[in-house]
Amino acid sequence: MKIFLIQPNAKATFETPPLGLRLIATVLKSNNYNNIYDIDQNKGDRPYSLDYTGDNVIVGISVTFMTIIESFELAGLIKSKNPDATIILGGPHATLMPGECISDENIDLIALGEGEFTMLEVVKTIEKSGTFEGIKGIWYKDEKGETIKNERRDYLKDLDTLPISDREFFNDRLYQKDNLVPCWNLITSQSCPFSCAMCQPALRKIAGPWRQRSVGSVITEIKYLKKKYNSIYLNFNDNDMGVDKKWLREFCEEVKKIDNISMTCCGRANLLDYDMLKIMKEAGFNNISFGAESGNDRVLCEIMNKKTTVQQIKDFAHNCYELKINCHAYWMLANPGETIEEMKDTVKLSSELPLYYSHFHIANPNPGTKYYLDALSGGYLKLNNWNDVDDRSNPTIIKDNVTVEQIREMDKYLIKVMEEKGWRHFYNGHTLHFTNDKYLLRSPPIENFFSKVKLSLKNPRVAIKIILGKLRKLVRK
Repeated sequence: MKIFLIQPNAKATFETPPLGLRLIATVLKSNNYNNIYDIDQNKGDRPYSLDYTGDNVIVGISVTFMTIIESFELAGLIKSKNPDATIILGGPHATLMPGECISDENIDLIALGEGEFTMLEVVKTIEKSGTFEGIKGIWYKDEKGETIKNERRDYLKDLDTLPISDREFFNDRLYQKDNLVPCWNLITSQSCPFSCAMCQPALRKIAGPWRQRSVGSVITEIKYLKKKYNSIYLNFNDNDMGVDKKWLREFCEEVKKIDNISMTCCGRANLLDYDMLKIMKEAGFNNISFGAESGNDRVLCEIMNKKTTVQQIKDFAHNCYELKINCHAYWMLANPGETIEEMKDTVKLSSELPLYYSHFHIANPNPGTKYYLDALSGGYLKLNNWNDVDDRSNPTIIKDNVTVEQIREMDKYLIKVMEEKGWRHFYNGHTLHFTNDKYLLRSPPIENFFSKVKLSLKNPRVAIKIILGKLRKLVRK
């Protein structure tokens, strides 16, 4: 038996491995399935050249709307090499658009929602030459090619029952080639309790209700990473780190007991006030990203249902700067119904805040979200195929109050205003990024410098790696 777990090319550079696929690989390995191949095109792997021949070949592909077309092409190639291979689609797009995914002639099965234990059951069934009847959380094709829709699997209630992810799969080091010491990724919770129009109800359908691991479970994983990999940088991939403030305070008290840890996470401007940010800083949180989204209260409230205000965004950014926390903000332009002047409000605010990074997206019709559903029913979804969504010059949710040309011109206006305030820009896929060294706060703390020196002395390749990384960054500038 050979098991391939594949993350297709998302046409952008990512420093975060596919955590869902890694956890699936971990669960399979813990059940004595050892012939597992972890493939991610985003870090240079080439799934088109692999050997898919043999008996009981299983290929799991995690798909989003940005990778579905390429996933179908890859499935066709695999079937041409081995018609008996079982090809499974999972991930966000398979959950939100199951009919589209199972309709492709080369797809045998799709997994909906959380896939760790669904995949385990599927693999066991194939190993025993059984049938997929009764496996919760899948759609599959029977011998006649008819689609059978099994009952949905319940979302896992207790996240502590999941094993610690095996970092030998989709290893974090391979995603951060410029970094001296990699930032190791983990999560403390699943889903999000908020109802922002650009994410929900799709996110809840994918990940279920918001749930959180126990503090003890997370601390155990951090100690494991620290012992095995000498991890000093940690990135929490939760959507919102501060949902449960009591939990967060307890976690900060416990993580302070672990020496020499620097952390980054995502938060919300309406959840993390100055006092909470101060506690987080003292615990080792030196970088925080947040979805600012807009510089206009009407857009935040009436269009996005964000539950934050412009004043909260300002307070959050300035509080982070005062506490010496590097603050990264995500912004979104061309929201459905947003005017040009309201977009300019966002540009103005972002240019004036003490942020080290600002990321600008054009509003996308992510399947299953309110943005997508309203555009579909309202007749203003300009989408021929999913590749259109990955084209910044071709906005796909356009209401009558703005034109495509005006949105394209907004990028030029954005770059002009930001550069006048000292920001540098670059593109990563369909996202326009800005950095401003004026607001770069030196973190993690200086004591981590000695850990870097110690690690470099133990491994000269690490020292060479950081020198090359710095040279690459200078060339890009």
